[in-house]
Amino acid sequence: MELKGFDDAMLDSTTGLMHAALTGEHKQSVGDAERMLSFLVTKFLREHGYIREANYIDIVAGWHEAAGGQG
Repeated sequence: MELKGFDDAMLDSTTGLMHAALTGEHKQSVGDAERMLSFLVTKFLREHGYIREANYIDIVAGWHEAAGGQG
């Protein structure tokens, strides 16, 4: 898996990811984690050629939803 895709997604304003939460500048919240699993991040990753990473997010988001989380 290429972690650069997540770095790129974090720097793009359309994904909703918050730099401070993802880099440890402040404590992560449930909302931060749900943004990481969002369709916006998956869309960004796919559009920028990070297909494997987008598929990973889809799998983890599916687990989260199946466990009763917001999806």
